[in-house]
Amino acid sequence: MPSIIAFDLETTGLDPKNDAIIEIALVKFDETGIIDRYTTLVNPGFALPAESMNITGITDEDLKDAPFFSDVRPKLLEFLADGSPLLGHNVDFDISFFREYGVDIGSRPLLDTFRMAEILFFDAKSLNLGSLLESFGKSFESAHRALADTEATVVLFQHCIEHMQTISEEKSLMLSYLATVISPHSNLSFILKYAGFPRKNVSLEDVGKYILSRRKSIPELAFFHDETLDISWKDILKKEENKTKGTDTETIQKGSNSSANGDPEGVVRSQYGEGGSGDLNLKNDFFNSFLEERVEQGKMLDLVTQAFKENELLLIEAPTGVGKTFAYGIPSIITSIQTGKSVYISTNTKTLQDQIFEKDIPAMRELCRAQGIEDFSVTKIKGRSNYLSLFLFFEYLESDIREEIEYIVVAKLLFWLTKTEYGELDELSWYGQEYSIIDKLRSNDRRVLIPENPYRKEEFLYRVRQDAKTANIIIINHALLLSETTEDTPSKILPDIKLLVIDEAHNLEAVATDALKYSTTLSAIEEALASIDLIIKRQKSKLVAEPFIFPEFRDISESIVLNFGMVFDVLYRYLAFRVPQSGDNKYNQTLIEPNFFKQEGVEGVHRILDALADRIHDLITHLYGAPEALYVQMDRPIAAIEGGLHVLYSICREQEKDFIKVITAKDGEVSASITPLHVGKVLDEKLYHSLDACIATSATLSVHNDFSYIEKSLSMQAFSKHVLASDFDYATQALLFIPSDIGDIKNTVDRERIHDFIGDILSIVRGRTLGLFTSFVSIKEVFLQINPRLKKEGITLMTQGLSGGRQRMIEYFRQHSDSSVLFGTDSFWEGIDIPGKNLETLIIYKFPFAVPTDPVFIARSRLYRDSFSEYSLPAMIIKLRQGLGRLIRTKTDRGIIVLLDSRIGSAWGEKVKEGFPEGIKIRSGTRETFLEMLKKKKM
Repeated sequence: MPSIIAFDLETTGLDPKNDAIIEIALVKFDETGIIDRYTTLVNPGFALPAESMNITGITDEDLKDAPFFSDVRPKLLEFLADGSPLLGHNVDFDISFFREYGVDIGSRPLLDTFRMAEILFFDAKSLNLGSLLESFGKSFESAHRALADTEATVVLFQHCIEHMQTISEEKSLMLSYLATVISPHSNLSFILKYAGFPRKNVSLEDVGKYILSRRKSIPELAFFHDETLDISWKDILKKEENKTKGTDTETIQKGSNSSANGDPEGVVRSQYGEGGSGDLNLKNDFFNSFLEERVEQGKMLDLVTQAFKENELLLIEAPTGVGKTFAYGIPSIITSIQTGKSVYISTNTKTLQDQIFEKDIPAMRELCRAQGIEDFSVTKIKGRSNYLSLFLFFEYLESDIREEIEYIVVAKLLFWLTKTEYGELDELSWYGQEYSIIDKLRSNDRRVLIPENPYRKEEFLYRVRQDAKTANIIIINHALLLSETTEDTPSKILPDIKLLVIDEAHNLEAVATDALKYSTTLSAIEEALASIDLIIKRQKSKLVAEPFIFPEFRDISESIVLNFGMVFDVLYRYLAFRVPQSGDNKYNQTLIEPNFFKQEGVEGVHRILDALADRIHDLITHLYGAPEALYVQMDRPIAAIEGGLHVLYSICREQEKDFIKVITAKDGEVSASITPLHVGKVLDEKLYHSLDACIATSATLSVHNDFSYIEKSLSMQAFSKHVLASDFDYATQALLFIPSDIGDIKNTVDRERIHDFIGDILSIVRGRTLGLFTSFVSIKEVFLQINPRLKKEGITLMTQGLSGGRQRMIEYFRQHSDSSVLFGTDSFWEGIDIPGKNLETLIIYKFPFAVPTDPVFIARSRLYRDSFSEYSLPAMIIKLRQGLGRLIRTKTDRGIIVLLDSRIGSAWGEKVKEGFPEGIKIRSGTRETFLEMLKKKKM
């Protein structure tokens, strides 16, 4: 086997054009072991940024006598002279710095343990070098130092090769297939040969048969034989569009498998009595024997049961600790078995959706079995784009795959297909260019579910759709709920929704705003046209009997791009010269006001759009003459082009007063978007009115028992409203401290004082702390100021945006909470459940008000007489309550909350205090007093 050179660089930043190398390490090795090493620090010629010193631990003092790169170059080139393949972890990053420094690496193979691990360990929680080694039981220290990282990369490479040589037969089949079809000059081909996978005659059909056999059926036809070609795709799609809701003849009566004893209704009647659900005392029969007694949980259970029985609309605020999932889950199960109707449970996040399915439902099943209800059916469904399509995947494998990144995506999918049960693409992590590839394989292509798809019954989406037809409980997310109920589309995947539970209902407005938003960019239009062009060019004889000739396509396409470009250019110039930048990631953004397009410089947009509409009409007229099998492949790009025109027309029309119209310029590109001004009206018309019963719940829906804000924003006036008390004793479990001498957080001097105070707190408590912020800028400022001292004290400060992905940070924090601190922004204010002693201190940096320059916020503020007290403040308090709820998760939790926003002393501060947990002790005093109390633990 040839020798390989592993290497790693430490740099001052991520941009090879503006940042510098400060450390180099190279290790040459072969199958017998390490042959040679070379490592050196490199003087960049300027003072190190604080962020760089924080991450690497390398200081200006370390580098003051280090050689410059020009002095290092000869030794570096000597080490690389034999042309050995280069190995790194995320090797492209380090190679980009070598190239910028003029280091010629030639055409040698570039091997990447990140990519190897991405394929082989596709279900790893993190592909971070240290995390991977730890998961394999191998020690790893000194992350972000070049030699340690290089030697760790060698260990990881050897582990990957050993793993490849001992994998299961089905995964070996996948690697042999890759070795057969991949370019022999690719980096992945080198790795396959190194591991002993020579080019073999393994066909796509061999791979396909295995994949389909896992789906419990193998079609009696070869891949894309001519029998599948004479499909009248347009007619099929028209039939799909004309199908009426709920007429699928494959629907099976629900509850048919709900009892091992064969009489589920008898079991239910024995529990409920003949009078129906109201006769069952669920609190006594289900809960008291199995769970700790929760009075409020019992109240909620009764309310939900009654709502289902009487077909009511119900809004329930159920604080943390009530156990609301069980309180709505058990009545949902019983109601479905009794009525034969599915109950839908909708959550804001896919994470909670999975948690209910994988954790809570099994527990509910045990409770039900103990009461004689042996079984009930449950499925979870996500949006179409979450599922891999086998049809599109096989089609892609037959296409002309050339790029290394394409083979990496294929390899990862092939390995994953040996294990996945649900085919949900978010089971995998995707990076960079991989997204554009995987987007082609998602099940939101309308061909996936039509009967003429030869793999229809093996499609993951088809299976979950079939499961939904017979399921008692169907767990969905808000985005899917909204797309299925508010959009007029032939591609719906859910049966009728009549009984609905909306969990995390406080997020419904934000999700609806996003789900009902339509947007477009010039690059999206160009990509759609390029997609159509590629489909026409790649038409195959076996797919299309007669080639489709469209000589005018180039001219029409160029004209469409030109006209779209003219519109976006006008908007870009307006934003660049008249609208200031804002946000953590700098961008220009404005709300389109009435008379906007009468201003000088933008007044001619209407005429351009009229010309654009004509050209798009020409395009679609020509495309409609294409063979059906070809035309159907253009469905999505055509929709993107027509949708782009619709968005631009909508922002120009003054009569469109029910939409929020926004244009944004970021990174040199303009986007235009529209979203409903009153999402509550849409929900009321499209969702609530079609339901028999609806239970909407969350831990935070009111402001001191007042539902006015949520009632107006979500049009929930018809819902009966209830607030449950907390089962926690906040008087003994928590303390909220408000320092009296921190000053104004907007003042630079005061802000530095606040940051030092945070550092002082963390030095005392050492870990088990969550800090909630409102911007990445604030997090970075605090990190740079206090991390050096924390590092010396052995405290790990993990910050969103600097320390990896959200889930990885949370998992690390759970495992090392005694010496770890977690700082996050928006997504950390909710959805984090860290009970017990792992989390004992919560720091609130600033009140989480909406960004006042956000166009959506501006537009909706105008709907209120007093926008601050009726809209801005209630929204902030609800979010603040979510954040405060991160600390106390069980009756045995204890903790301290530190609130650092001095605006609590303002006129509206008392209203904020009403949102604090009832009974919590509130103390105020100097920073010094608090720190002394903290040291003595006299809280």
